[in-house]
Amino acid sequence: MYVFTCDAVERSFNVQGFLLALQFFTIVPITRQFDLHTKNATMMYSCFPVIGLLIGCLDVAFLQLMTYTEFSALFVAIFFILLHATYTGGLHMDGFVDMGDAFFSYRDMEKRVAILDDPRVGAFGAMSLVAIVLMQLAIVHELVIGGQWLALVIVPMLVRIGALYCFSAMPLAKETGIAAFFRKVVDVKKLGITVGVMALLIVVLLSLWQLVLLAVPVVLLVATFVYRVFCVRNFGGVSGDLIGAYVTSMEVLLWFVVLLCN
Repeated sequence: MYVFTCDAVERSFNVQGFLLALQFFTIVPITRQFDLHTKNATMMYSCFPVIGLLIGCLDVAFLQLMTYTEFSALFVAIFFILLHATYTGGLHMDGFVDMGDAFFSYRDMEKRVAILDDPRVGAFGAMSLVAIVLMQLAIVHELVIGGQWLALVIVPMLVRIGALYCFSAMPLAKETGIAAFFRKVVDVKKLGITVGVMALLIVVLLSLWQLVLLAVPVVLLVATFVYRVFCVRNFGGVSGDLIGAYVTSMEVLLWFVVLLCN
């Protein structure tokens, strides 16, 4: 007789990798220490889109809950943005701020990469933050007014699939840092298969749900290509901060596409 145990679950699904994903990419307070070997690290990154799906579900659940209140659309939009950033502890927004500081410094490539590592926030980073938050506010406000926000559930997942492509396929801006460390540890081929399968599944589901929503992955595909050119030209490749900036900027772009589709 087969006895279903925790060890059996561990063999069929790498629980440690999933917990690592929660630990690295969310504010879930997991204090346990895990080994960052290839199996765990690959599963951690493979679960990145799953984390996005969970965030998307929380986003939609919050907006659905707000329909039972008398709060204004502006109030709901503000709290939506605050909660959405809170789920990840502002991890990706921090990367966007660093990218803004580096890019708008108008320095040479080597200096821009160095600015990415600077923990201080400069004037251009602050202005970039204000700009992206205002864009988030405007788009979410319109979505709340129109009541057409259900498709938002797919946006964080799609964006994180694109982020996995950035991590695994783009050249690195530097040989140090989080992205460089995990690139050496992760099984990139296995991760690539995961990205392909997830992307195909999303496209199939969207075509069955609402054909017009296929515009969302198409726009993401084009925008990811543009972002690759941008990163290579200005930074020589990607880094952890630039992947975070990708997540933040692409979410806003896809929210806008969802707004247009409705």
